[in-house]
Amino acid sequence: MRRFFFDPERRHGDLVRLDAVESRHIVKVLRLNAGDSVEMLDGSGAVYPATILSTERAVELELGEQLEFAEDSGTPLFLFQSVLKGEKMDVVVQKATELGVTRLQPVQTARSQGGSDDVRKRERWQRISLAACKQCLRPRLMEVAAPLTVKNFQCDLPEGTLKLFFYEEEREVGLRELAGELAVAPAVALFIGPEGGLTPAEVDAARAAGWRTVGLGWRILRAETATISTLALVQYLCGNM
Repeated sequence: MRRFFFDPERRHGDLVRLDAVESRHIVKVLRLNAGDSVEMLDGSGAVYPATILSTERAVELELGEQLEFAEDSGTPLFLFQSVLKGEKMDVVVQKATELGVTRLQPVQTARSQGGSDDVRKRERWQRISLAACKQCLRPRLMEVAAPLTVKNFQCDLPEGTLKLFFYEEEREVGLRELAGELAVAPAVALFIGPEGGLTPAEVDAARAAGWRTVGLGWRILRAETATISTLALVQYLCGNM
């Protein structure tokens, strides 16, 4: 069944009018017509069966009764990702969405290579995440926050969040040593650096903000590989996979 997201503010009773982007996709790309059945998601976890009523100008649909859906109730996972260059960051956004990250917080660090146009980059990442939600049938959108810097490292996280900062110089503590804490943590936040690593000043700032350093062992990983593998391991240890 085809799935699409709609803005709850565009809902009037059981009727929904889609925006231009989703309407164009339905009509021009998928060539769906009035009478076709789809499923609609409001981005907060609700899923509805729907019937297309009209494809003129904007697509209009009628929603049915909300479907029962197994909502992801696992440990919330927050990813603080140093901005990577070009397609590397796109891959991280896509895979973070698939792996169930609750919120992606991009971080501009001294050695980030991703440029400085924060508005356009965030819009791109939101589009990539939305597409990934559709592909993996994720009913709740991953939040993509506005980029911040380590100098202004204000973490809006739930109380008791286990905050792990992955640092290549850490040799004593790895995920294996933290398995027990991850299994019972109310929420987990991961801070992962850029291609060139973090500066000593940034490491000090992270530690001062309450982050605990963790190592990934002796293997040398590409930046995007480090993030994806870490997310999968942490989700497993938290019982989310």
